[in-house]
Amino acid sequence: MQRWRVVALVGAVVLAMMAALAGCSGPSPLASPGVPVVVIEGATSTTRPLDVDAVAAGAASADVLAEALRDAGFLGGTERTDTGAGRPFSRVVAQALAFETPDGALAFVTWIRDNGGSELIAGGAVTLPGVPDEVVSFRHEPDACCPREAPVYLAAWSTGEVVVVVEMLGREATDGAAARLVTRSLEGGW
Repeated sequence: MQRWRVVALVGAVVLAMMAALAGCSGPSPLASPGVPVVVIEGATSTTRPLDVDAVAAGAASADVLAEALRDAGFLGGTERTDTGAGRPFSRVVAQALAFETPDGALAFVTWIRDNGGSELIAGGAVTLPGVPDEVVSFRHEPDACCPREAPVYLAAWSTGEVVVVVEMLGREATDGAAARLVTRSLEGGW
Protein backbone atom coordinates (compact mmCIF):
# COMPACT_ATOMS: atom_id res chain seq x y z
CA MET A 1 0.00 0.00 0.00
CA GLN A 2 1.38 3.38 -0.99
CA ARG A 3 1.82 5.91 1.80
CA TRP A 4 1.51 9.64 1.10
CA ARG A 5 3.50 12.30 2.82
CA VAL A 6 3.22 15.96 2.11
CA VAL A 7 6.00 18.23 3.25
CA ALA A 8 5.65 22.00 2.86
CA LEU A 9 8.84 24.02 2.45
CA VAL A 10 8.15 27.17 4.42
CA GLY A 11 10.68 28.78 6.81
CA ALA A 12 13.95 29.31 4.99
CA VAL A 13 12.44 29.54 1.51
CA VAL A 14 9.84 32.13 2.48
CA LEU A 15 12.39 34.15 4.46
CA ALA A 16 14.85 34.05 1.58
CA MET A 17 12.17 35.14 -0.89
CA MET A 18 11.04 37.96 1.41
CA ALA A 19 14.61 39.11 1.96
CA ALA A 20 15.32 39.09 -1.78
CA LEU A 21 12.17 41.05 -2.56
CA ALA A 22 12.72 43.50 0.32
CA GLY A 23 16.12 44.44 -1.04
CA CYS A 24 14.74 45.39 -4.43
CA SER A 25 13.20 48.71 -5.39
CA GLY A 26 10.82 46.85 -7.72
CA PRO A 27 9.65 43.33 -8.48
CA SER A 28 12.35 40.81 -9.28
CA PRO A 29 11.96 38.93 -12.57
CA LEU A 30 13.87 36.03 -10.98
CA ALA A 31 11.53 35.41 -8.03
CA SER A 32 11.24 31.68 -7.48
CA PRO A 33 9.25 30.58 -4.44
CA GLY A 34 9.63 27.22 -2.76
CA VAL A 35 7.21 24.66 -4.10
CA PRO A 36 5.16 22.48 -1.79
CA VAL A 37 6.96 19.17 -1.95
CA VAL A 38 4.62 16.28 -2.59
CA VAL A 39 6.58 13.17 -1.68
CA ILE A 40 5.34 10.00 -3.34
CA GLU A 41 7.23 6.94 -2.18
CA GLY A 42 8.97 5.24 -5.07
CA ALA A 43 8.59 8.26 -7.37
CA THR A 44 11.27 10.06 -9.32
CA SER A 45 11.31 13.80 -8.61
CA THR A 46 12.52 16.73 -10.68
CA THR A 47 12.41 20.45 -9.95
CA ARG A 48 12.74 23.37 -12.36
CA PRO A 49 12.35 27.16 -12.33
CA LEU A 50 9.41 28.65 -14.22
CA ASP A 51 9.08 31.82 -16.27
CA VAL A 52 5.99 33.00 -18.17
CA ASP A 53 6.76 30.87 -21.22
CA ALA A 54 7.31 27.68 -19.18
CA VAL A 55 4.02 28.10 -17.29
CA ALA A 56 2.08 28.97 -20.44
CA ALA A 57 3.53 26.14 -22.55
CA GLY A 58 0.99 23.57 -21.35
CA ALA A 59 -2.10 25.70 -21.94
CA ALA A 60 -4.55 25.28 -24.79
CA SER A 61 -3.77 28.91 -25.76
CA ALA A 62 -0.30 29.74 -24.49
CA ASP A 63 -0.58 33.41 -25.44
CA VAL A 64 -3.83 33.78 -23.45
CA LEU A 65 -2.29 32.25 -20.31
CA ALA A 66 0.90 34.31 -20.73
CA GLU A 67 -1.19 37.49 -20.88
CA ALA A 68 -3.14 36.48 -17.75
CA LEU A 69 0.13 35.86 -15.89
CA ARG A 70 1.62 39.21 -16.93
CA ASP A 71 -1.61 41.09 -16.13
CA ALA A 72 -1.59 39.58 -12.61
CA GLY A 73 2.04 40.60 -11.99
CA PHE A 74 3.75 37.19 -12.30
CA LEU A 75 7.38 37.25 -11.11
CA GLY A 76 8.55 33.64 -11.45
CA GLY A 77 7.98 30.19 -10.05
CA THR A 78 9.17 26.71 -9.26
CA GLU A 79 7.78 23.35 -10.37
CA ARG A 80 8.27 19.92 -8.84
CA THR A 81 7.21 16.78 -10.69
CA ASP A 82 6.93 13.35 -9.06
CA THR A 83 6.42 10.44 -11.47
CA GLY A 84 6.34 6.68 -11.57
CA ALA A 85 4.89 5.68 -8.22
CA GLY A 86 1.51 4.31 -9.27
CA ARG A 87 -1.44 4.47 -6.90
CA PRO A 88 -3.55 6.50 -6.67
CA PHE A 89 -1.45 9.03 -8.63
CA SER A 90 1.30 8.12 -11.07
CA ARG A 91 2.22 11.76 -11.65
CA VAL A 92 1.90 14.86 -9.47
CA VAL A 93 3.07 18.28 -10.67
CA ALA A 94 3.13 21.07 -8.07
CA GLN A 95 3.87 24.68 -9.02
CA ALA A 96 4.46 27.66 -6.76
CA LEU A 97 3.99 30.89 -8.71
CA ALA A 98 5.07 34.24 -7.20
CA PHE A 99 3.19 37.48 -7.95
CA GLU A 100 3.93 41.12 -7.10
CA THR A 101 0.98 41.38 -4.70
CA PRO A 102 -1.59 39.18 -2.95
CA ASP A 103 -4.25 40.83 -5.15
CA GLY A 104 -2.35 39.72 -8.25
CA ALA A 105 -2.16 36.15 -6.93
CA LEU A 106 -5.89 36.18 -6.18
CA ALA A 107 -6.60 37.61 -9.66
CA PHE A 108 -4.73 34.70 -11.22
CA VAL A 109 -6.65 32.14 -9.14
CA THR A 110 -9.85 33.85 -10.33
CA TRP A 111 -8.59 33.53 -13.92
CA ILE A 112 -8.02 29.81 -13.32
CA ARG A 113 -11.54 29.48 -11.87
CA ASP A 114 -12.99 31.16 -14.98
CA ASN A 115 -10.76 29.55 -17.63
CA GLY A 116 -9.07 26.46 -16.17
CA GLY A 117 -11.61 23.98 -17.55
CA SER A 118 -10.80 24.99 -21.12
CA GLU A 119 -7.26 26.42 -20.97
CA LEU A 120 -5.49 24.16 -18.44
CA ILE A 121 -7.43 20.90 -18.29
CA ALA A 122 -10.17 19.55 -20.55
CA GLY A 123 -12.62 19.06 -17.73
CA GLY A 124 -15.23 20.52 -15.48
CA ALA A 125 -15.15 22.19 -12.10
CA VAL A 126 -15.43 19.78 -9.18
CA THR A 127 -15.96 20.28 -5.47
CA LEU A 128 -13.45 18.15 -3.59
CA PRO A 129 -14.80 16.84 -0.27
CA GLY A 130 -13.51 18.75 2.76
CA VAL A 131 -11.47 21.21 0.69
CA PRO A 132 -12.06 24.95 1.38
CA ASP A 133 -14.13 26.90 -1.15
CA GLU A 134 -11.20 29.15 -2.07
CA VAL A 135 -9.45 26.17 -3.68
CA VAL A 136 -10.35 25.98 -7.37
CA SER A 137 -10.60 22.36 -8.58
CA PHE A 138 -11.19 20.64 -11.92
CA ARG A 139 -11.47 16.99 -12.99
CA HIS A 140 -10.92 15.39 -16.39
CA GLU A 141 -12.41 11.92 -16.79
CA PRO A 142 -11.47 9.47 -19.55
CA ASP A 143 -14.24 8.73 -22.02
CA ALA A 144 -15.09 5.89 -24.38
CA CYS A 145 -12.91 7.48 -27.05
CA CYS A 146 -9.76 7.13 -24.94
CA PRO A 147 -10.32 4.32 -22.41
CA ARG A 148 -6.61 4.03 -21.48
CA GLU A 149 -6.49 7.67 -20.42
CA ALA A 150 -6.23 8.31 -16.67
CA PRO A 151 -8.31 10.76 -14.62
CA VAL A 152 -6.60 14.11 -14.06
CA TYR A 153 -7.29 16.61 -11.26
CA LEU A 154 -6.13 20.21 -11.06
CA ALA A 155 -6.34 22.36 -7.92
CA ALA A 156 -5.19 25.94 -7.34
CA TRP A 157 -5.20 28.40 -4.46
CA SER A 158 -3.33 31.47 -3.28
CA THR A 159 -1.49 32.25 -0.07
CA GLY A 160 -0.30 35.83 0.02
CA GLU A 161 1.72 36.53 -3.14
CA VAL A 162 2.04 32.83 -4.05
CA VAL A 163 -0.35 30.71 -6.12
CA VAL A 164 -0.04 26.94 -5.73
CA VAL A 165 -1.22 24.82 -8.67
CA VAL A 166 -1.25 21.03 -8.30
CA GLU A 167 -2.01 18.61 -11.14
CA MET A 168 -2.64 14.98 -10.15
CA LEU A 169 -2.91 12.10 -12.64
CA GLY A 170 -3.51 8.41 -12.03
CA ARG A 171 -5.66 5.48 -13.15
CA GLU A 172 -7.02 5.08 -9.62
CA ALA A 173 -7.40 8.81 -8.93
CA THR A 174 -10.62 9.78 -7.17
CA ASP A 175 -12.17 12.93 -5.74
CA GLY A 176 -11.28 11.65 -2.26
CA ALA A 177 -7.61 11.00 -3.11
CA ALA A 178 -7.27 14.44 -4.72
CA ALA A 179 -8.97 16.05 -1.70
CA ARG A 180 -6.56 14.32 0.71
CA LEU A 181 -3.51 15.52 -1.23
CA VAL A 182 -4.81 19.11 -1.43
CA THR A 183 -5.84 19.14 2.25
CA ARG A 184 -2.43 17.90 3.36
CA SER A 185 -0.77 20.56 1.23
CA LEU A 186 -2.95 23.24 2.84
CA GLU A 187 -2.26 21.93 6.35
CA GLY A 188 1.46 21.93 5.62
CA GLY A 189 1.61 25.72 5.58
CA TRP A 190 0.43 26.71 2.13
